[in-house]
Amino acid sequence: VHKYVGIALVAMCVNDLIVQGAEPLFFLDYFATGHLTVDLTATVVEGIAEGCRQSNCGLIGGETAEMPSMYAPGEYDLGGFSVGAVKQVDLLGQAGTV
Repeated sequence: VHKYVGIALVAMCVNDLIVQGAEPLFFLDYFATGHLTVDLTATVVEGIAEGCRQSNCGLIGGETAEMPSMYAPGEYDLGGFSVGAVKQVDLLGQAGTV
C-alpha cells in the first residue's frame, strides 16, 4: 500500500499540469513521520520515484521531517508538488478553446 501512495501522490500533482496542456518537468516531495523507519520510508520513496518514472518527470529533491510528538507510530504525512512547462499558445482551457 505504501508504494502506491507515493505513485498516487505524483499522479495527482502531474494531472494538474497535464489538464492545462503542460509537460511535467520535475517533482519534489515532503515526508513527515513521528519516527523514521527505514523500510517504510524507503517503500514510500520508491513509490514516489516510480510515479516520477511513469510521469516522465525528475524527482529532484524533497524534505523529510521526524516529529515524534506529532504522529502515532506508523503514521505519516506526504506532500509534494510538480512543475511543468507549456507554451502559452498551447494552454488548454483558454476562452474559446473548450
